Amino acid sequence: MDGDSVVSSKSDEILIADQNSIRTQATAQTARTISRSSSMAGGLLVYDPRTMSLVDPRLTAEVQMPDYSVPVWYPVPTPQPPPIYIPLGPPVLPLPPKMLKPPKQQSICAEMCCGGPLPIPLLGNIPHLAYLAVRNGGIVGALHSLKEKYGPVFTLWFGPMPTVHIADLDIAQDAMIKHGANYSDRWVPLLLDLPRNGLGFIASNGKIWQEHRRFSLHTLRNFGLGRNIIEERIMEEFNLKFNAVDRQIQETGSNVLDPLPLMEVLVGSIINRLLFSERFDTSSDHFFALKRRVDKIVSNISFLDLLVYKFMLSIPLLRQRYDRILEPLYQLKAYVRGQLEQRKADIKEGKHLMEEEGRDYVDAYLIKMAEEMKENAKETFFTEDALVINLLDLWIAGQETTTTTILSGLINLINYPEVMEKVREEIKQVTGDNRPLSLQDRPSTPYLLATITVHFSISLS
Repeated sequence: MDGDSVVSSKSDEILIADQNSIRTQATAQTARTISRSSSMAGGLLVYDPRTMSLVDPRLTAEVQMPDYSVPVWYPVPTPQPPPIYIPLGPPVLPLPPKMLKPPKQQSICAEMCCGGPLPIPLLGNIPHLAYLAVRNGGIVGALHSLKEKYGPVFTLWFGPMPTVHIADLDIAQDAMIKHGANYSDRWVPLLLDLPRNGLGFIASNGKIWQEHRRFSLHTLRNFGLGRNIIEERIMEEFNLKFNAVDRQIQETGSNVLDPLPLMEVLVGSIINRLLFSERFDTSSDHFFALKRRVDKIVSNISFLDLLVYKFMLSIPLLRQRYDRILEPLYQLKAYVRGQLEQRKADIKEGKHLMEEEGRDYVDAYLIKMAEEMKENAKETFFTEDALVINLLDLWIAGQETTTTTILSGLINLINYPEVMEKVREEIKQVTGDNRPLSLQDRPSTPYLLATITVHFSISLS
């Protein structure tokens, strides 16, 4: 057995391959506890040490281990029994039997998992987590307190769903890096999967996720080979937007500026240029229509909405809420598909010329589809439906997070003017104050890089 092996199987027992490795033992213990929690929650999952995965002997189906982060929670997949109905006063609420676990059964299940607070029927550990978050200054503090009490691997119940958390860097690295392929699949909440049908970067797993991830990384890297197309487009948009700001200051004589709409249009325009080679400006109705839909998605959804079961969609009040949450997402999806259809029409009419590797993400994807069709591939994961969802995920994920990160960085610099002045002086020394900063200047700007690193650490905490 090589040095990377974690466990071996002998006489139906899990043996630790390296007795001196705490991380290896913790990984094996995690596998045991996940298997136990699966069995107690209604599944009959058996740990297979050869593949480091959970196998359901009844269904002969392999369930991949999760993709852990620090800390992370993983819902153990179990078969859903048919719902039963209990009277809670009008209207009648349908609940699956495992939501009605008596406290004693939940207690036994909790003890057989990795350890954790005693779950409350129906609610699980959500009240405990909320209390600890208030007491410890946020969710990170709450998870740290649970780590101190129950160890680096512990169990929390979100409603009827047992989840295993890893709150240790070494164990997480062992799971995600050394055995990353075995932990690549993720649990996808129902509300995220409904408009995606198992496609895209968020809702896909297995081979389709691997193929699209590989293709997307390769495509974006190609934009950076030779001349850095991504950097060029970012700087071009930056100069256009801030030249307009300079003109506005000269015309009005006021230095007061609301950076939010400026950054929103700047980030949205950069993303759209990488996807469709089209820019937005401050008067773009299309952009602000898209932005309003993204804002609705972010503002309407809550953490509890991610714990929705399919049977809940039949409850009228809940169905109305989920329709309201998903409506802007479907609208955004329709807009992206319209953009794709317009691109195809432009190509057909000769208005848009395809380069060898494509000018943007859509070009590269259409070229990939044509290659697969030419090769008569029996199985292809590259379809127009998948492209639409990829574009949707890239747009949503990039717009809100990037804008928020930049704005919070500006606020931090304003609150610490001495840091801002040191950053400015370093940039002047490197560029001579006569050219824009470039990625090639990274080795010469240690203070700027340190400032960015600190900002990201503050944002994550």
